[in-house]
Amino acid sequence: MFSLSAWHLWLLSALVLGALETVISGYVLLWFALGAAAAALCALLGLPFSFQVAAFAAVSLLLTAASRTLFRQFLSRTSRKITHGAESFVGTRAVVTVAIPHSGFGEVRMNGELWAAYSSEGEIRVDEHVIVDGVDGLKLSVKRTH
Repeated sequence: MFSLSAWHLWLLSALVLGALETVISGYVLLWFALGAAAAALCALLGLPFSFQVAAFAAVSLLLTAASRTLFRQFLSRTSRKITHGAESFVGTRAVVTVAIPHSGFGEVRMNGELWAAYSSEGEIRVDEHVIVDGVDGLKLSVKRTH
């Protein structure tokens, strides 16, 4: 009969964790699979169980910590900050539907909706194109597109 030794169990753990990583995304189980593989190598070399567990923990935790730093630095450096709610309006183009006086409110159409707006640059005439540069409650601060 076939008897399982410690390195078999560690290797089986590594394979199961690696297989689960393909089903559950997030690159978390992968690092624990590699930690189990390191522990299997330690067991194969005849190192004590306490050293195997230490190798598993060290490799898993170090790879998890390193991956978060690496992913943040290299994979998300070109991604834009996700905006939502009113802050997502900033940078959006609009068309003036009611003239905006120097110190008062007019109206703009943005994404098919009418919004009260004031100018950060002075008077803006009807049908001029503007860009939203801020949001103050339900009023948009706009400036001309140059």
